Amino acid sequence: MARVDELFAEARALGLDRFDAQALASHGLQRPRAWLLARGDEAVDPTTAQQLRALFRRRADGEPVAYLTGWRGFHGLELRVTPAVLDPRPDTETLVDWALDILAGELSALAAPQVADLGTGSGAIALAVAHGCPRAVLRAVDASAAALAVAQDNGQRLGLPVQWLHGSWWQPLGPPRVQLALSNPPYLAATDPHLPALRHEPRAALVPTSGDALADLRLIVAGAGVHLAASGWLLLEHGCEQADAAAALLLEAGFEAVAHRQDLAGHRRCTGGRRPAAGRLNGTTQPPAPRAALTCRQQYDAGLLSSQTPHTAMSDVQQRIDEMVKGHKVMLFMKGTAQFPQCGFSGRAIQLLKAAGASGVSTFNVLEDEEVRHGIKEYANWPTIPQLYVNGEFVGGSDIMMEMYESGELQQLLAKP
Repeated sequence: MARVDELFAEARALGLDRFDAQALASHGLQRPRAWLLARGDEAVDPTTAQQLRALFRRRADGEPVAYLTGWRGFHGLELRVTPAVLDPRPDTETLVDWALDILAGELSALAAPQVADLGTGSGAIALAVAHGCPRAVLRAVDASAAALAVAQDNGQRLGLPVQWLHGSWWQPLGPPRVQLALSNPPYLAATDPHLPALRHEPRAALVPTSGDALADLRLIVAGAGVHLAASGWLLLEHGCEQADAAAALLLEAGFEAVAHRQDLAGHRRCTGGRRPAAGRLNGTTQPPAPRAALTCRQQYDAGLLSSQTPHTAMSDVQQRIDEMVKGHKVMLFMKGTAQFPQCGFSGRAIQLLKAAGASGVSTFNVLEDEEVRHGIKEYANWPTIPQLYVNGEFVGGSDIMMEMYESGELQQLLAKP
């Protein structure tokens, strides 16, 4: 039978790091590292020895130790890790430390600050923040259902309250707005030379779908205007050579106090900024409906279209829409019904109308009528659904409704006779 020290010699011959070999042996033998170091002459039964050799070979092939043992320590927590999630790195603790500093500093007066973790993976960031700041209210988002299952399992095992949401970046988040958002998104280019060494980890957690290294960072910054509260912070992890690019994205969007945090190696690993106390972020909300191009209804009302105008006249379906818009004080075209919305944006629109005190709201489920579903977009010259109309006038989609609710404009509009 092989001895413990002989197995370690085999691991060294494969090129394994000493600590990796010890971690795998400790896992395989169910013994602490101190025992391994003190009992090098201990015999290992053949079956266990073969299992250890298999683990050593897999590690030599580049498979992370966390996948082989199923566990990873992160910011004082023991997390369950599978190949469905990125192996949490110590560098990411920099992001957590920064978040906890802000919660203990600028946001210390808030009894229950709202915090969002975008792209949560194993739940490492969200759970570490929840553990370090128990008063924070955590929501964590991931587009991968498999990753979200791992995160939820970690949360339940650790007894840390986090709301787990399935979706892409900001999309699943409804009210209330968050005072702090964190993200460690994919930031490697499709041609990055490090990718072969990371082949065992989920590519979707490493490389944006488009292959552009900054694509997901742009999406997160662009969506902040709708979901981040005034004076709220957005903190991003990125590649060690992307700090200036990340700062430029935040500054262009109108963030203030843009700064960096260094990782353990002294690289600028994280960049963040604060939303202004007043005003919107630049380019981070849906644009208003174009004013230069009149909507179909506006052209019809102005006499620019008539029933004899070929192909451009208000169609039968648009006349139906027009009658609904003009016949109801509050008219919402949405996916699903008020009781059962069929998309997050429609659900948010209903929530905002209720919060704003709207009464007598009429809704139309566009999923039940393809003609209206397509016709409503031309009618308002607006590309998305839901669409809100008040007193016969187009208001906007759920993002603009959110902005108007936050400023009080929506409540004032609904209160008009």
